[in-house]
Amino acid sequence: MPLKKGVHEILDYAAKNRISCAVASSSPIMQIEKLLGQAGISDRFAYLQSGEDIVRGKPEPDIFLTACAHFDIDPADALVFEDSANGLKAAAAGRIRSVWIPDIAVIPENVADTVWLQASSLAEVPRLLSNGSAEGGGR
Repeated sequence: MPLKKGVHEILDYAAKNRISCAVASSSPIMQIEKLLGQAGISDRFAYLQSGEDIVRGKPEPDIFLTACAHFDIDPADALVFEDSANGLKAAAAGRIRSVWIPDIAVIPENVADTVWLQASSLAEVPRLLSNGSAEGGGR
């Protein structure tokens, strides 16, 4: 599976700024570990949360809230990167800022209206965060 454009850039930005990263995916933990290992980025994530351990999956916020609890951070201080409607709904339900990276999935307008920031790729996000373009959020 090819990496999304900008994965290394956003992970480098997080490391430089001492931001802990997690994967919170509905996929089974074995699949998450396999894909991260194949991509050579397993060590870039401090925490992996699969949907197997979550009672209510996306669009409920439980998977993201569990990751926030692991790091002992307020959801308002977290940031979720998503390309799916259910993921964006889950972030909004958990009151977590979301960055929407459009992919092939069609996102309904009412869901798109909940995003904090829209970027064409993950590569664009470090620049937006660094120069303050994301302060007010929006698409």
